[in-house]
Amino acid sequence: MYVFCKKCNNIVTSSEGVCKICGHPVRNGKSGLHKYTKFAIVGIVLILCGVFVVFYAQGRLDLSFIVNLFEPQITDVVDNGIYADTGNNVFIATDDDVDIAVVFDEEARLLLLSEVYTVASDFIEQFSAHFTLISNMGYLYNATENLFVTTDFLTGRNFLQLDVSENIIVLLLRPVDFADFEEVYLPYSNEMTLFVGHETITGIGLYSAYGYAEIFRENLNTLLLSYRPSESEIFRPLSSHRLYQDVVDLITNNNVQIDIRYMAANDDFVFTTVSNRGESHILRHYAFARGDDLTILAQQISNERELITTINQAAPNFNFNLLPEFSLNRDSLVQVDEDVLMAQLRTSTLTDNAIMPDYPPEFIATRHFYAYLVFTDDGSKFLASLANDWVIRQVANWQEAEEIIIENWGDINPPLYILRQE
Repeated sequence: MYVFCKKCNNIVTSSEGVCKICGHPVRNGKSGLHKYTKFAIVGIVLILCGVFVVFYAQGRLDLSFIVNLFEPQITDVVDNGIYADTGNNVFIATDDDVDIAVVFDEEARLLLLSEVYTVASDFIEQFSAHFTLISNMGYLYNATENLFVTTDFLTGRNFLQLDVSENIIVLLLRPVDFADFEEVYLPYSNEMTLFVGHETITGIGLYSAYGYAEIFRENLNTLLLSYRPSESEIFRPLSSHRLYQDVVDLITNNNVQIDIRYMAANDDFVFTTVSNRGESHILRHYAFARGDDLTILAQQISNERELITTINQAAPNFNFNLLPEFSLNRDSLVQVDEDVLMAQLRTSTLTDNAIMPDYPPEFIATRHFYAYLVFTDDGSKFLASLANDWVIRQVANWQEAEEIIIENWGDINPPLYILRQE
């Protein structure tokens, strides 16, 4: 047995009886611990006793904080790989088939997620005014350039200065959509929120402004599937359709008549562009979710970027193929003097012996060398196009006018907003 000499602190065997350094007698069994060690033990015992008394007196003694930091703990078994916690937040994954060991360093992973999150967050803050950034199937998406914002995107644009070989995903999700998953607790918020994710032993680790949390893989898959766009068939309701009238009734205010300039729907959603009667140059957009009743997702919005982000936040599974082919971000209607325009049109050439009524049209809109007119009494419709002079043709309906414009203009932002869908 080894003991300490009380005089010089030399380590000697208790059988020797005398310290060879200073000659001080060592009593067997009496000096087995250094005096400071004894004091330390006494102090620890007193502290533990005090803790026990306090917690016992309060009726909530909890010793769950006592853990074994030295024995590896088996935390999970996945396929034929066994993951062990070595006690310092480093996980070892072993695979019997290929005889490999992979180290998952939790601290390093969190630092990496934090770095990617910061860069992606800065990108959103700096460029949300330049790009339309939305959630596409749950992933951060640059709708302006039709690109997913991945770590490769951020690295390629020199936003991210790391060589990220890890499989990190950049997500845009609403915290409220995590409510059904018990392993994740987030505030009840409908705001689209940035999440950066990485695969872990038990699932997917997500880093956000709310901190770090883990979600089971199958639950994240369920969440991402709920963000997939509604894929039911898209149709263009006519004025005889009940849905068309429901939309008109919902957005008509103070008995002001409106004109439906565009409307498209599927089983889940409706999108429409409208103007007030007599103000054909002022357009505004609406989006609705279909159900027992129509629920407004976005209303009276004219800015296209604001429109898309508003709809996306309200309904992440909205199918943006419901939006029209024209883009008001890249074009806009202008107010014209209808009397002057009509005076020009009435002296212009009408094809196929068409006859234009001699009273004012109920609806008229013009842009980019096209004008569309609807007359009330006989319901006649005319499409005028301007080359050197106006040439006017009578059309059977707005669908025919739409086909003519696309055929002559092309499919890149044709000015279909001059039409009235009915």
